[in-house]
Amino acid sequence: MGFSPTRADPDLWIKLSEDKKQYEYIATYVDDIIVVAVDPSIYLEKIKQQYPIRNIIFNPEYYLGNNIEIRPNKTIKISSTKYITEMLRKYEEKNGTLRKENVPASPDDHPELDDTPFLDKNGITKFQSIIGICQWIATSGRFDITFAVANLNRFAHCPRKGHLKRAEKIFGYLKKYKKRGYIIDPRDPIVNIKYDKVVPDFGNQYSDFVEDEDPRLPLPLMKELATNIFIDSNHGHDQSKGRSITGMFSFVGRTPVTQMAKRQSAVQTTTFGAEFVALKKAVEEAITLRYYLRSMGFHVTKPTIIYGDNMSAIINTTFPGSALKKKYLALSYHFCREYYSANIVHIRKIDTKDNYADVNTKAFGSGKFHGFFNELMEN
Repeated sequence: MGFSPTRADPDLWIKLSEDKKQYEYIATYVDDIIVVAVDPSIYLEKIKQQYPIRNIIFNPEYYLGNNIEIRPNKTIKISSTKYITEMLRKYEEKNGTLRKENVPASPDDHPELDDTPFLDKNGITKFQSIIGICQWIATSGRFDITFAVANLNRFAHCPRKGHLKRAEKIFGYLKKYKKRGYIIDPRDPIVNIKYDKVVPDFGNQYSDFVEDEDPRLPLPLMKELATNIFIDSNHGHDQSKGRSITGMFSFVGRTPVTQMAKRQSAVQTTTFGAEFVALKKAVEEAITLRYYLRSMGFHVTKPTIIYGDNMSAIINTTFPGSALKKKYLALSYHFCREYYSANIVHIRKIDTKDNYADVNTKAFGSGKFHGFFNELMEN
């Protein structure tokens, strides 16, 4: 049919439309497909001639466990309401009614310090089932449970009774907020902070560095969308091993598209070190995001804005005269500075209260927690 797999994702196929003014797409996931085209029926009929297809739906309201709601203002709400309802029903039939919870994890919760008895075989199966379901829900866009799920996932092979209780708390939270979802909105970013477009002069230090251009990418026809990333770290959050947590949100337009809540791979002895490791991760995410958009035929010319709340890490990246004092951070230091000097990313300081990534580095009480997600999501 003339489609080719995109360079960034072989399961996403792309083709130039008949009027040659835009691109059309087919996304595949095992035996489920979704077509985004001027006239999807043309391609669906051709596929139907080769493979048995059932449930052909135009403007689908449900796909891969996600409810799809096209709203009057042309934005799209994605939620997991139907999937969550069904998973909760099955769980409560076997295990009794769950209590509704205001937050997915208690403030200052540290499951790594739990010393309750280990679960038996049935308890382990129950715990792994909940975490598996919650991982899929978080991946599908329920960013509000990302930290809580990630914090428990590392105990999947040897969970304790306290870990199961925490997992059921996540289920209780989903029970109360089962309709919550995020909005696909191409408008300017949810936070639009003014910044100086003049990149400082680094002299000849990085003068030979430019952004990689893949000649195999499609001609950019789709209009440019702003890309923004919020990054944060929680220094030494893991009290059993002293490792820090990296939290991240990335946006295309006003839409949150990826998130992270992950322990760093090594112990950082300073807050600066933990923040700089997180900053490097944000630059890597910017590279991935920009390449993904280019592989879909989008214009990507403007820098990706990275927002963080640690002034020391930002100054060391953006100020030409800053000296590297921590040799163990040398690779991260030069990596971030190269991309900043080439105008690929801009890094800007924001207040912690405005940093969305903050919710992926720690558990919150209901006030601040819901304050963040009321901006990102809808109930």
